[in-house]
Amino acid sequence: MCGRAKAFYASLFSPDLTDPNACKVLWDELPTVSTGDRDRLELPLTLAEFSEALRRMPTNKSPGLDGLTVEFYRVFWDVLGPDLVTVWAESLQGGVLPLSCRRAVLALLPKKGDLRDLRNWRPVSLLSTDYKVVAKAISLRLGSVLADVVHPDQTYTVPGRTILDNLYLVRDLLALGCRDGLSFALLSLDQEKAFDRVDHGYLLSTLRAFGFGPQFVGFLQVLYTSAECLVRLNWTLTEPVSFGRGVRQGCPLSGQLYALAIEPFLCLLRRRLTGLVLREPELRLVLSAYADDVLLVVQDPGDLVRVEACQAIYSAASSARVNWVKSSGLVVGDGWQASSLPPALQAIRWSAGPLLYLGVYLSATHPSPPENWQGLEGRVIERIRKWTGLLRCLSFRGRALVINQLVLSMLWYRLNTLVPAPGFLANLRTSILEFFWSGLHWVSAGVLHLPLEEGGQGLKCPHTQVHVFRLQALQRLLYGAGSPAWSVLAHAFLRRFRGLRYDRQLLYLHPRGLPRDLYGLPVFYQDLLRTWKLFSATRSVAATEGADLLAEPLLHNPQLRVQVAESPSVRQRLVLAEVTRVGDLLDYDRGDWLDPLTLAQRMGLSRPRTPRRVLQEVKAALPPAARVYLDRVLREGMPRPPFTPSPPDLFIGPLPRGPNRVPCPFTVSRLHELQPIRFQTAPRKHLYTLVLHTLHLLALTSRPDTKWRDLLPPLEGEKPRWASLYSSLVPRPAGDVSWRLLHGAVSTGVYLARFTPIPNTCPFCGVRETLAHIYLECARLQPLFRLLSDILLRFWLHFSPHLFIYALPIRGPTKSQDLLVNLLLAIAKLAIYKTRVRRLADGGFCDCGAYFRSSVRSRIRAEFLWAASTGSLDTFEEQWALSGVLCSVSPSGSLRLTL
Repeated sequence: MCGRAKAFYASLFSPDLTDPNACKVLWDELPTVSTGDRDRLELPLTLAEFSEALRRMPTNKSPGLDGLTVEFYRVFWDVLGPDLVTVWAESLQGGVLPLSCRRAVLALLPKKGDLRDLRNWRPVSLLSTDYKVVAKAISLRLGSVLADVVHPDQTYTVPGRTILDNLYLVRDLLALGCRDGLSFALLSLDQEKAFDRVDHGYLLSTLRAFGFGPQFVGFLQVLYTSAECLVRLNWTLTEPVSFGRGVRQGCPLSGQLYALAIEPFLCLLRRRLTGLVLREPELRLVLSAYADDVLLVVQDPGDLVRVEACQAIYSAASSARVNWVKSSGLVVGDGWQASSLPPALQAIRWSAGPLLYLGVYLSATHPSPPENWQGLEGRVIERIRKWTGLLRCLSFRGRALVINQLVLSMLWYRLNTLVPAPGFLANLRTSILEFFWSGLHWVSAGVLHLPLEEGGQGLKCPHTQVHVFRLQALQRLLYGAGSPAWSVLAHAFLRRFRGLRYDRQLLYLHPRGLPRDLYGLPVFYQDLLRTWKLFSATRSVAATEGADLLAEPLLHNPQLRVQVAESPSVRQRLVLAEVTRVGDLLDYDRGDWLDPLTLAQRMGLSRPRTPRRVLQEVKAALPPAARVYLDRVLREGMPRPPFTPSPPDLFIGPLPRGPNRVPCPFTVSRLHELQPIRFQTAPRKHLYTLVLHTLHLLALTSRPDTKWRDLLPPLEGEKPRWASLYSSLVPRPAGDVSWRLLHGAVSTGVYLARFTPIPNTCPFCGVRETLAHIYLECARLQPLFRLLSDILLRFWLHFSPHLFIYALPIRGPTKSQDLLVNLLLAIAKLAIYKTRVRRLADGGFCDCGAYFRSSVRSRIRAEFLWAASTGSLDTFEEQWALSGVLCSVSPSGSLRLTL
């Protein structure tokens, strides 16, 4: 088996002959880096660059043959860094790296298809960390100029671009084709072993064609000089295989190098193909690329012949190969037909159904193809079912982790691009809540979704996350770098909405300016505007000049109040007359404002009274600086339509609430505390908090932060210390009991008697069993409380019911003591809970004080044994032997318990 694997990869990584003439064709008219960037890239790598590279490298990654990890280098970087930089500089100057850097382990990851075929395994190179630090430093340099030479329709590894740009473009293009009746086709090319077939000579020559200097190209050449790999099969390594071609998947540079390697091919396609030419919006689309996933837009069937010719040139120059059998095409509209296809392209699968592109099904006939959601709900439920058997072993924190990381993470990618099927999110939410509680839902879902420090469990809310995705899409639409092609289509959709001819202006209209029914827009943008309507959006300043002023809305504009235009009939006539912006009221031929009679004719009115009022109110509402600018425009006759306003400086915050909606001072809702924030720079975390508190407003404002507000009124300024409940020393089951206690999520006798024949009395003392009785008032608790009081006094703390219930805040100067005290309080509550459960189960006598003492002693012994085995007794003493209250360590290193 090892012999076959070695032979396969030796053949795969052996270079083929390339055609120099084909290379010249590919390199014609390539963009080049600027002279300043070229000179900057030629400079020697510095210690600061290597330090930054190490800082940005991800942790918990598999090391290379030497076994040294990123964490190791970070700890000892101050000691090793200067010497390593010297070694790396000499290696780069000498033209060859040490053997440990040149040799990698090839780990095979399964793909689709028959796994008995080695072609269906993805080889990933496990490289030594010192090699990856060098490659990362070069990658950071390369990333600073990558956007200058790689076209915007290639998004892979280019800073400021994402895979969502590709998906949004194709989704919106299909929506436009369906709405406008366009006829075209999409052709998805399947590159065979794309990363593994890149010829090194072609790659280095391509870098020179892009204008990179000899020193920088030399850096990259050194990384691949005499490179080898050992294939790992069943924990056995083969003999070394020479790495003669391909870019190493696992190297920080691999994605950038492949993007540069395929860019000449994409440039050739852009030059030779007609693509799809749109008039409104004015746009030419040829392709969309993410690494080797190349999607071509074909309107002229003759482009297919040219595609084969371009691919033949690229294959001859770089050893690349297209698998036409695995390539697929989507036909949009009835007017497009592929005739007289070349022989190679006849194997392509053409269909009118959904096209699977970058893991998402997209269709022209359905805005959210059911193929994306069919079976997904079943896979979610199946994944939940696999963990259901472990529920008794999982704490609330563990359950939230399973849901967030293993269940919901399956959905985010598609939900970021498409609107889910009706009922999908509701069913999903029901499933995850049933898994979390595995019984009665003691606390509302809105509280569960809060972060731990606010009283929740940090459980992700699918509805909230979808709204955050829409807000992030709006951020990229308004302020995204480079103006991705999909934003051009998006602006065109918005301009056509209800004949208003508004674009970005829709986002700062008065909320009632956006109707509930958003028909006329693609489904995704309907969902986007519904999300926007949940919040209050304001501009920092009103427009006073330029295209921003000329495109200023006349309708539903809070900063330009036109009272007469608030009439639905007047508003409708203004829309029909295409007079919806300030610039529409200007008569450039006369050099004056529109004449009221002319405006009345355009509005279909017999009298000019209403148009005259419109003109008067608009002029009165404009600030003086704006009127001065408009007078200058009328004198000069410029600028004229179309008007392209700049992105507005928007602030987003909660919607205003009436005086009868003021929350109580102790609610878990923070909506009243959230201030408007600049939308352009709003971080995802802030957006999530804003959406979460908006969607769950009723659930969060209708209840206090803890059930103990009435049972045990807190002292002035006192509130639950939620984060202390799950501090680092507290075991998760004890934290769960404390969390449930604060929320009142306890099956008391009074509660159970409402639904079962169980008496409502305490099983220990026969008194009516309430929440306060179980954890504070029962006579059996007094010995435990006296023990806790004695322990806390030795820490110079006073035991009280408030401290027991609300926990102790963790402060910096006394952190070790605070952590230990919170652990003791949590174990005491767990002891009360466990002994009560046992009494209800078998009626036996259970001493909660003895349970508490035994649990603490067992924990201390376990921590001591671990510290002794790892040689960290000093750390043990600092945390557990504080003032000798619980234990101490003798000079001989033995443990003495004092509890």
